[in-house]
Amino acid sequence: MKLLSLLLLFSTFISALARVRPAWQVAADEKVKFDNSKIREEWRLSSDDIAKAQDRPPVEYIETILDRDTRFITSLDTPELENSIRNRSLSAVAVVTAFCKRAAFAHQLV
Repeated sequence: MKLLSLLLLFSTFISALARVRPAWQVAADEKVKFDNSKIREEWRLSSDDIAKAQDRPPVEYIETILDRDTRFITSLDTPELENSIRNRSLSAVAVVTAFCKRAAFAHQLV
């Protein structure tokens, strides 16, 4: 009977220990939450988007959720971006916004 009580107590202790998260994991989760709080609301991915992305490479999935303009701008190489800004077919704000949006999506998926 004593052994059974001791085993039960030990089992309860092990179960409680399994629910306790290590300090590094708590700190990492807080850092992720803090970083994500800096992302614009309209650029935050839903839990469904994040779940869908688990089955494929993040870069491939990001392409499916970006709007046409952002995909276009972020696919240009440096000389094309420079010429587009110089001839005013793209604004510097549009270029920076497109790259920030892509980066925000990538940050949430990686």
